Amino acid sequence: MATWFAFQGGYGTIQLAGAQEKQAVVLGFHGYATKAEAEAKRNKVNIFQAGPLNLLEEDYKTALKTDSQPGGKNSNLADPKSIFNVATGDVFNINATQWFIRIGEVALGIVLIAIVLGIVLIAVGLAKLTGIQNKISEVAKVATKV
Repeated sequence: MATWFAFQGGYGTIQLAGAQEKQAVVLGFHGYATKAEAEAKRNKVNIFQAGPLNLLEEDYKTALKTDSQPGGKNSNLADPKSIFNVATGDVFNINATQWFIRIGEVALGIVLIAIVLGIVLIAVGLAKLTGIQNKISEVAKVATKV
């Protein structure tokens, strides 16, 4: 079973099934049972949806050329992609491993920021305790007079 999707802004009408259909839904598009119904209620496309939609549309055109679209003689709806990969970024060509790497990078960035802030707070505290701050102020006053 396949679903028809139509789009505003110069995009065509495409018929999707399996993982591609799920990708379109994850992007926020609504599909319809018939081509006529989809064309009567075209989906709006925003800037964040345009890139992935271009990929879906190209994939659909390739499927038409190879007769592997839903209902075609070379159709393969037993797509090896899992819904987990679709839900975790396959829409944007990022697999689960890459997602975990990105999450790790963000966590590492947060830890590094915390360390730098901690060092700055310790330095400010030591400066207040030792009176270095007053000496630096005196040097700055002398330097501005010169």
